[in-house]
Amino acid sequence: MLQGAAITDFRWAVFAAIGVILAACYLLWLYQRVFFGETPAAVREHVFDLRPREWAAMAPLIVMMVWMGCMPRLSCRR
Repeated sequence: MLQGAAITDFRWAVFAAIGVILAACYLLWLYQRVFFGETPAAVREHVFDLRPREWAAMAPLIVMMVWMGCMPRLSCRR
């Protein structure tokens, strides 16, 4: 599928490949949390939740992802 996308438009194939990589990272993180339990307190001291600056960077990405998922024909217009 990525090869077919690369033949059509290489930029979309790059975005799709990045999405596959991020999905794999998320699934591995989820697997760790589900099967190995809560993170130790020593690790939690150094790892924090998202801060407002990070939310500001992620919000446009989330909006674009929902928009492209709900209206795919508008996002790929030529």
